[in-house]
Formats: sequence, C-alpha cells, structure tokens
Amino acid sequence: MDMEFSDPAIYQRAGTLAVSGTYSADTDLLEYVCAENEKDRTHLVGKNSDDAKKAVKVAPEILAKYTGTYLLGGDIAKQLGAEFIPLTVALEDGALKLGFADSEKEPMISLSEVTFTGFGGYIDFGKNEKGVVDHLVVRLAEGDYRANKK
Repeated sequence: MDMEFSDPAIYQRAGTLAVSGTYSADTDLLEYVCAENEKDRTHLVGKNSDDAKKAVKVAPEILAKYTGTYLLGGDIAKQLGAEFIPLTVALEDGALKLGFADSEKEPMISLSEVTFTGFGGYIDFGKNEKGVVDHLVVRLAEGDYRANKK
C-alpha cells in the first residue's frame, strides 16, 4: 500500500509512505498498532513477563561482544525521515540494554545466547564469516530489519 500525506501547516512538503503486509487466511485483520484510536490490545497475545519466564543466563563475556552502535537503515529509517537510526546496545549491571536513537535504553531479556526481547520485538545478533558479531536483526510485527554494527 502506498500512501501520500500532506499538511502544509505542519510539513514543508508532502511525504509518501509504503507499507507492506502479509495475508493470513482465516485470521482477524489487525490494524497497525498505534496509541491513537488503539483497538489492537485485545487481539495481542503474550506479555513481557511471559518472556521473562523463558529467560536464560548468558555469560557476561558473550554479552560484551554485542555492545556497540548498530545502524538501522532501509525502509524503516526512511519512513522516519532518516538515512539510519542508531541502535545502542550496552551492558549494564550484567544485562543488555537497547536504545533507539536518543531514547533511554531499555533492558532486554535473553531467550538464548543470540536472541533477546523486552522492547516489543525480538533481536537476533549475527556474526560474520570470522565469527565476529557484525549485525543484529530487529524482528517486529511489521517485519525483520537488519542493522550493521558501526
């Protein structure tokens, strides 16, 4: 779906937004999750505490390999008017925390040595052919988005 929006009182120029979706037969059609006119909550399954019950302990030396700044680009960044969105991964008090752009870092729950959650989605850390962590994949309801380590 391609959308064009224009409001000269607020924006200097019109903007466009491309949104894609996946058809799932025999399921409820859910609108995009949004705080304004929110109607999805009753359809969403699970909560953060469910993931906390599945948490595993990951050694600090493994967690330390994931710290750094990752650059999230592509369609999701363009939709927000940026070339890249910096994602900051920090190790604080023995746990990983994630910050989007300038936002406060939120704690993540480790579900395995490479998969984490706790912010409304999942993150999988990936390595290059030399075994060095060089990217992460943000997995959201809207899709999967790769961010390369800076």
